[in-house]
Amino acid sequence: RALREGGRFTLCHRPDQLAEVLCTLRAARLEPKRLAFARQRPGSTPWLFVVEAQKGRRPGLRLEPDLLVETGAARYGV
Repeated sequence: RALREGGRFTLCHRPDQLAEVLCTLRAARLEPKRLAFARQRPGSTPWLFVVEAQKGRRPGLRLEPDLLVETGAARYGV
């Protein structure tokens, strides 16, 4: 309720809860806009996802490049 129209909300969560999180966001009038997965290295199983939602916006989800975590430093990768 504290988020104004068009306001952004970012959430990090476990990938096994992705469908539930997206449904809950939409039920709260928060439209998922960007989604990225965090992986240890390319090709590994994701252990976290990051989703950005905006309140009261039209549908449309953009998949961002994976966030790779190697030797303790996070970086964008493919």
